[in-house]
Amino acid sequence: MKLSSMPKITYKDKNKLYELSDVLAEIQAVKEKPEYSALLSFYDTAVGVNPTISKLPAGLQSKWRDRAASYKRKHCVIFPPFTFFCDFVLEMAEVMNDPSFDFEFSGTSHEPRNRPNNRNVSVAKTEIVNNTNTPKCIIHKANHSLDDCRVFRQKTLDERRSLLKQHGICFRCCVSKHLRKDCHENIKCSECKGTSHTTAMHVFKIGSQDGIKSKPEASVSNYGEEKFPKGGS
Repeated sequence: MKLSSMPKITYKDKNKLYELSDVLAEIQAVKEKPEYSALLSFYDTAVGVNPTISKLPAGLQSKWRDRAASYKRKHCVIFPPFTFFCDFVLEMAEVMNDPSFDFEFSGTSHEPRNRPNNRNVSVAKTEIVNNTNTPKCIIHKANHSLDDCRVFRQKTLDERRSLLKQHGICFRCCVSKHLRKDCHENIKCSECKGTSHTTAMHVFKIGSQDGIKSKPEASVSNYGEEKFPKGGS
C-alpha cells in the first residue's frame, strides 16, 4: 500500500496505525540505501511528513506536535529526522492497541452508570477470554497474525524461522507452540494455495512485489523441522 493512498485514521480503526507503521518502515528501509537517500531526504522535513500526520487522529497530531517541538529544542535542528517519526507512529500504534487501555469515553454525562446486571458481566467475561485467544504478532505484540504482518513477511526465511524458534512457535501454522511434525492445523497459503506452510512463511522470488528475499537453497515446500532444546516447546 502506498503512503498517499492510505485513508485518514480514526480512533475506531486504530489497528490501521500498525499498517501505517509498516508502510513507514518500508520507506525507511529504502531511504537508508545510499542510492535512494538523497531522493527520499524530503521525508526528513515537514513537507514530507505533514501529509502523513494529517491522516492521524487529532489527539495524535497534538502529541506529535509536542514531541517534534521538544526534539527541535533539544537537538537544535529544523525538523526531527524521519526515523523519529517512524518510532513515534509505532509507539502510538502499540499504545492505542494495548487492550489494557481499551476503554470508552462518555464525554456527555458525569452521572455514574447503573450497576451492570449478570448478563452484562457474562458478556464482558466472554469478550476477555476471546481476546486472550487472539493470535499475537511476535514483532508488534498486537492482535494481528503473522500472515498480516508486513514487517515479518519482509524478513528472509532464515530470519523468520529464527524468530519463530525464539518464541517456540510452529514453523507450519505460525500460531501454536508445538513442533511442525505435530501440527494438525488446517492452514492454506494465500499466495500459492499450498497447505505445507502458512502465508507468513511463503517464499517470494527476489524482486517480487512484496520484496521478500530468501536464500536460493530454501524450498517453498520444505520449511524444515524446529530443533528446540530438550525440555523446550
